[in-house]
Amino acid sequence: MSKMWVRLVFNKVNGELIGGTVRGGPSAGELINIISACIQNRMRANDIATLQIGTHPAVTASPIAYQLVNAAEMALKNMKIATSKGYM
Repeated sequence: MSKMWVRLVFNKVNGELIGGTVRGGPSAGELINIISACIQNRMRANDIATLQIGTHPAVTASPIAYQLVNAAEMALKNMKIATSKGYM
């Protein structure tokens, strides 16, 4: 199983997803499609962090370690820290 790396870019003002990068793994294309759908639907970090995704066959990681959700949760944490320090 190869490692996958996901980077999401959010608007600092409203938390809306505006871009993303996926690298590694045979299911990278699947994640790119999901990121594109999230951008098209103007989803915010909180929406993505709570997103339920089902795939068949299961070519991606388990929901516990799902890279897209983890990246959104990390962004929420970083936005909260930046806001509390007055950076946003």
